[in-house]
Amino acid sequence: MRKQTKALLIGATTCAVLLAAAPADAASHTCHLGTFDTSCTSGIINAYPGGNWVDIHITSYTANTVKYQVVDEDTKVTVASGQTSGGNGVNRTIGGLVGRYRLKMQKQILGAGADGVIENELP
Repeated sequence: MRKQTKALLIGATTCAVLLAAAPADAASHTCHLGTFDTSCTSGIINAYPGGNWVDIHITSYTANTVKYQVVDEDTKVTVASGQTSGGNGVNRTIGGLVGRYRLKMQKQILGAGADGVIENELP
């Protein structure tokens, strides 16, 4: 009986650790456009449950236009989009969200790129 209890406890602990580390529960994910990349897609992140939002931060390293989209992973609907160029960046909060989201970025030509972050962390 004692071995069964120990095995059950180990199994429950393993399950709890796996659930806590699920990718959609992460506080942030990145998207990197390198010199030879034309697009990138971040991992999945949940909207912040206390306020139903995600933040995006994009840093562009080139005069190249970088377009971005925040896409609902379940419905495939774009909930935010825009672009930046000339070495400018984007810092934006998208509210009214309840699902799981990804950041997608693209650039037209090869060369210096951009870094993007989608997060649900409080400042």
